[in-house]
Amino acid sequence: MRRVAASPSVAIAAAALLGGCGARSNPYEATIEGVLLADADQVIPAPAAASAPLVKVTVAAPDPTPAAGPVRLAIERKVPWGRVHALLGRYAAAGGEPALLVGKRDVVHAWVLSDEITGPAIQVTSTPDGKFCVGPPTVELAKCVQSSDKLHINRAFVREILRDAVKEYELTEVEVHAVSGLEWADVVRTVDGVRTCCGKTVIKARLAAPDEPVKVPEAPEDEAAAPDDATGDDAGAGDGAGAGDDAE
Repeated sequence: MRRVAASPSVAIAAAALLGGCGARSNPYEATIEGVLLADADQVIPAPAAASAPLVKVTVAAPDPTPAAGPVRLAIERKVPWGRVHALLGRYAAAGGEPALLVGKRDVVHAWVLSDEITGPAIQVTSTPDGKFCVGPPTVELAKCVQSSDKLHINRAFVREILRDAVKEYELTEVEVHAVSGLEWADVVRTVDGVRTCCGKTVIKARLAAPDEPVKVPEAPEDEAAAPDDATGDDAGAGDGAGAGDDAE
């Protein structure tokens, strides 16, 4: 068999192609100075680097010392929500103006933590076992869904269940409760899933403080009470679907 030697130009082109593939970034992940950011679909423009210095918040490093003025907070995905909430409180006390950085695909944006709500709100809770529960504002009965990996909140599930709740309860305001140990990325997935559940219908989501109890208002006297043995726990409804998030 005759051997045909590759020309230098072909060899160089092949090496460049292989090198380019190896260096290509994940199109579904955004990083900034080594920090892997939580991802969201409903985002706002991030402040310019010149006007807001970057401050990194990671699991391994001590929390930064808050100061007055604008900053860009790059929060690592696995940082617990309780730690993030406490840090934001210290920034508020110091006169800081933190912009929370997230990724939409592989592009860095900023994200709104919480919306103002005024009326009755659908209740949503999220826990570190990949489980979230959705219920009406007047009773403690809720429908719960758990991701198959039992590790992370699945944003697609949140959208699906919220869409049904918005239609059933005819409400467009939501109160989200996340326990202090929930990872930052799962907090963002929950709130972003709520806000993006319903197409052109604008959904407002208030994010409660960590472990803040769900406030259940008194139901009208003519409203039937939930049965004593009702749990509202459909935690297995989501089993078998993709783990974590819809794009991860």
